[in-house]
Amino acid sequence: MASVKYSFLFSAVVFLLCFLSEAREFVVGSENNLWAVPSFVDEFNKWAEKTRFQIGDSLVLKYDSKTDSVLEVTEED
Repeated sequence: MASVKYSFLFSAVVFLLCFLSEAREFVVGSENNLWAVPSFVDEFNKWAEKTRFQIGDSLVLKYDSKTDSVLEVTEED
């Protein structure tokens, strides 16, 4: 009976460790989830202070492709 309890506990701990270590995506933007030029300078700092990021997480910038464009900047640039 004790071995069943320990194997269940072990399985629960392994599951929690796997769940908590997954990389996540964070959508940057306003209520409509579209990125826009911030209305005040510190807006993204305030947003980032409320969120805990980990290595492997991704930030997603959704934008209106009719009015904005994105350029990829390489390290050499």
